[in-house]
Amino acid sequence: MKKTLLRFKHLAFSTLLLITASAGMNAQVVHNEGFEGTQYLPTGWSAVSTYNFWTRKSTNFTFPNCSPHTGVATTRFNSHTAGADTTQTIVSPAVDYSSRGTADAPFSFWIYRDAALATNYDSLQILFNTTPTLAGAIQLGTIARSALIAIPDTHSVSGWYQYTFLAPQGYTSATNYFLLKGTSKQGNSMYIDDVSWTAFPNQCDGTQLAGSLSSVLNTICNGGGTTTLSVSGQTTGFDGLSLQWQSTNDTTASWSDVGTGATTLSTGAINQTTYYRIIAGCAYAVGADTSAIQTIVVSAN
Repeated sequence: MKKTLLRFKHLAFSTLLLITASAGMNAQVVHNEGFEGTQYLPTGWSAVSTYNFWTRKSTNFTFPNCSPHTGVATTRFNSHTAGADTTQTIVSPAVDYSSRGTADAPFSFWIYRDAALATNYDSLQILFNTTPTLAGAIQLGTIARSALIAIPDTHSVSGWYQYTFLAPQGYTSATNYFLLKGTSKQGNSMYIDDVSWTAFPNQCDGTQLAGSLSSVLNTICNGGGTTTLSVSGQTTGFDGLSLQWQSTNDTTASWSDVGTGATTLSTGAINQTTYYRIIAGCAYAVGADTSAIQTIVVSAN
């Protein structure tokens, strides 16, 4: 399999809709991670086994001395203090290629390459897999930490350099992962910032369905209590779908949003007859569908 690597100098980083979806069409969506949030690993990211030498860095940028590419933080593989030949791997969130077809699917990031300790071959491998594991992963390329080592190229000046790798053709499932595997040769550490990847999800259009509601209890006795509602038959399997539960004590009055958008809802303690419905929306289309009302009767007896 031919391995392709491209390098660009500039890229605007934000979660971005590149092609607006219309009925019957899908779009590619660019996501990014700049490690600005204090949670580490960031939401959706994972690790293969331990990752104590992978950390978020917002202070003390040493070995080599540098600063973030953008913002105030980066991620770092501490190959400076890790034992020789120590390897640890972090994994991107699942990338959806459901509507990719034959389009290129890039994965980009910036890495700080310095000119010190040129004989220490600290390196970063970039791999691709349909599971968040190294077993069966495809290696897309390797980047040496030292700017003077020609893997894949050399630079005379220490600094941030961007590299872009393409996911292999033929992968069109909803779960794909990029793996960053650091290897220590006890040189300087490797700083990585502004990671970006392109997803191709199947996006919803204007045909979403709210489905129908059911309840564990349709009548609550003794003046109050709780029950759980659930929805079935709603549109699923598309990016951009949303569910919003609503309730009211008077169907001629206003409705209030409740719940978290999950397919089940706990009513909490209610002491009067309450009405529930669910609204299915689509982020890429105008309009929404509303379910039939589910009535929970509260009886004094």
